[in-house]
Amino acid sequence: MTVVVASSGTVQLQLETLVDPAPAALPPRVRVTVTGVASSTAFTLTRLCEGESWTVPGYAPKTFTDSDVSIDWAAPLNRPVLYTLSTAAGALVSATITLTSSTAIIQDPIQPDKFLEVYTSGVNPGALTMAGDALKTADYSAPSTRIQVMGSRYPVAIGGQVAAASKVSTSVASDDAVTASKFRDLRAGTPILLLRTTADMVPLPALSYLLADVQEQPVNVHIGGSLTHWSVTGDLIAAVKQAAISGYVTYDQVQQLLAGVTYDAVQAKYSGLTYLDVQKDPLIYQTL
Repeated sequence: MTVVVASSGTVQLQLETLVDPAPAALPPRVRVTVTGVASSTAFTLTRLCEGESWTVPGYAPKTFTDSDVSIDWAAPLNRPVLYTLSTAAGALVSATITLTSSTAIIQDPIQPDKFLEVYTSGVNPGALTMAGDALKTADYSAPSTRIQVMGSRYPVAIGGQVAAASKVSTSVASDDAVTASKFRDLRAGTPILLLRTTADMVPLPALSYLLADVQEQPVNVHIGGSLTHWSVTGDLIAAVKQAAISGYVTYDQVQQLLAGVTYDAVQAKYSGLTYLDVQKDPLIYQTL
């Protein structure tokens, strides 16, 4: 775990990288803790990576008093990321952190517990591998209106903003039935796929939100094999700003952990802890 802390006046911004051991139940992520907020304030949290800026989902804006703990499920991988906490008056405090991952990650933007690791080469049971036809081309369209001017062979063009990459192939392969089933389930749950890339996935940005068509192409499954090619072709679109709805500790998990435990026992175990400590890890009782 890497921890970075920055402060401005009484307000403190703390960033922590969270990477589960294999086999990971959740994707790599950054925990964001803000403390020292004297009165109810609306905050916006953005992150800047390789020249692109995104608002952290759930922070557009977010109002709270005293403190807040949030998980950034879509943090870029293996690159320095500058987080900036702002109010209506402007930027308040910033901190930079790098979330390390040995693979890329493809996930549901709002259900991050639905994810798969993505390798760029090799045979990787339990994960996806970029297919040979992936990342070969990308279109950068420039919508425009052309007007033919009388007396000139050359039309006048009125152009707009050049679009982000479109018709990008991010095709992948799965080498076992379990992985194929997971990717099928991931796709069934969302029209938008988030590919958190590694630096060698040129020309994709660190966060690639793909509005893509997905076609399942069994390679040798019909003759007893396990290889499936997944044709994934689509356009890069604006980031999803909705906060995640899964991946968090549930009330049932806490209830199961503390079943049969008395209030006095919990109070004794939690001696010396703050509410913020428990908010960060609702299952902290099992580690005490």
